[in-house]
Amino acid sequence: MIVRIFTAPSDYALDTLYTPDRDEVLIGVDKGAYHAVKSGLTLDVAIGDFDSTSPSETEAVRVNARRFIRHADEKDHTDTRLAFDEALKYDPERIVIYGGLTRRLDHTIGNLMLLRDERVSIRDDNTIVFAVSPGEHTLHNPYTYVSLFALDDVKGLTLSGFKYPLENYDLHRYDGRCISNEGSGRVAFIAGRLLVIMSKED
Repeated sequence: MIVRIFTAPSDYALDTLYTPDRDEVLIGVDKGAYHAVKSGLTLDVAIGDFDSTSPSETEAVRVNARRFIRHADEKDHTDTRLAFDEALKYDPERIVIYGGLTRRLDHTIGNLMLLRDERVSIRDDNTIVFAVSPGEHTLHNPYTYVSLFALDDVKGLTLSGFKYPLENYDLHRYDGRCISNEGSGRVAFIAGRLLVIMSKED
């Protein structure tokens, strides 16, 4: 099963990003929920405080969601984190978050922290972000750039097939060595955890 979470900012094009699966759950978050239903989707769950939607937009979400969960404005977690917690109840194989990379840096960092669960990826029209554990991974990059960051110190990092190869390199946290590589290829390492960011040309 795959859970898809539609969150803010809602400037991504669902007609190109979203392809339905037979076994999926759709969760809309606040303004992202309205973006989803406006695009013709029926949500399994709509969740949030709905402080960013007008009364008519909130009602449109309510009537196009099988479950509508409204939280108070003052709460312990962000709306996207509440949607993530809801997604975990389905024990999914994958969780895809659409949006989530906002002009609010604090919210963006909070969303990136969800990638500690490697079932999660975040994507919009310009970016795909996910994390990988030790082993060998073939990265099919649909965009121009691919950057790698160490979430935990990475040992023995080898990159092949990319524009800039690398052999048996220890990539420590806060090391910017692997920013702005290009193309697709193979990533292998023996310890640590990598954050992968694929992005379009500026």
